[in-house]
Formats: sequence, C-alpha cells, structure tokens
Amino acid sequence: MKLILHGTLTPVEQEILSLLVRGYTQRAVSEKLSQTTTMIAEHLRHAKERMECSTTVQLAVEFALAKKEAKNEQPTVTD
Repeated sequence: MKLILHGTLTPVEQEILSLLVRGYTQRAVSEKLSQTTTMIAEHLRHAKERMECSTTVQLAVEFALAKKEAKNEQPTVTD
C-alpha cells in the first residue's frame, strides 16, 4: 500500500479526509464545511483518481497512515 504525500491532496481534500477519519459521515462533513454532499463527493472522487484508490475507505486509510507516519518522523526536542 502506498502512503499519500500530503502535497498531492488539496487542503480541502485533506480537511475532508481528516473529518472522515475521525468518524464524520459525508453528510456531516458537508454540513461542517458548508458544502453540498455532491461537492464533497466530487472532492473525494478527484482525490481517489489522483491517488489511484478505488474506494473512499481505502483513501481514508492511506491518508490516516500517511498522517501517522509524518507525525512519527517529526524531530523531537529534548532539553
């Protein structure tokens, strides 16, 4: 499974996926972002095409894994 580089997703796509990963439904995402469910679905369709994912679940899982990996790679500050 490839990990998503955040630079390949638009900020809106990243925000949508962050909400989906937290358990929001597409309808709840559309309400939170003040966009139609059709527009949310379009954002997800474009992201799936770009990332070569066949399902929204696959896209969300890869996004969550990439986010976790990026967090683990952050340098830690010690005194």
